[in-house]
Amino acid sequence: MWTKMLDSGDPIDAVFLDFRKAFDSVSHQGLHAKIAVYEISGKVLDWIRAFLTDRKQRIVVNNCLSAWLEVLSGIP
Repeated sequence: MWTKMLDSGDPIDAVFLDFRKAFDSVSHQGLHAKIAVYEISGKVLDWIRAFLTDRKQRIVVNNCLSAWLEVLSGIP
């Protein structure tokens, strides 16, 4: 879709957010509390919560898989 818009000369707006550096070691609960202090709400808050909720990770070494664990801090 973007390339078609560019080819047509239509304007494109994009927003890129890099939370990684700012919140690398903050717990997800702590991040939610900080967001509330700044009165971020609505769809932006919903998006951030969805992004941080139900995240899991595991480690793969030489085709051996660890169990899935919930990610409680940092930015996925």
